[in-house]
Amino acid sequence: AECGSATRIRQRSLGLGNSRVSLSGELFQLNAGANLASCSGTQVDMEQCAPKSCVPGCVPLDCVFESWSAWKPPTWFCLCERERGISRVNNACGVPCMGPLVQTK
Repeated sequence: AECGSATRIRQRSLGLGNSRVSLSGELFQLNAGANLASCSGTQVDMEQCAPKSCVPGCVPLDCVFESWSAWKPPTWFCLCERERGISRVNNACGVPCMGPLVQTK
C-alpha cells in the first residue's frame, strides 16, 4: 500500500496421512507399526504492518491504552472481568490500539 494500514499474512497447510513409504516435506513422522503416520496442520500468521501516512508531514501519534482495572467479583457464571479504556486515540498516521478492552477469566 502506498499509504494507510496493511496486514501481512502468511499461511501454510499440512495434512495427516498413513503411508508405507516415507514422504518428504512432512512436519514429522510417527512410527505406527508397519505404517508411517505423517503429521500436519494449518498455520496462519497475521501481522499488522506499520501504517504509512496518507497525510504529508503527519507526525505519528499512537493510541495508548489505560491501565487494566482490578478484577471484578465472579458473576453467577463464575467468571471475573476486568476492563481498560483508551487514554489517547491515534491520529491519521499513528498506530491504532490493538487488543481487547475487556478480559475474562
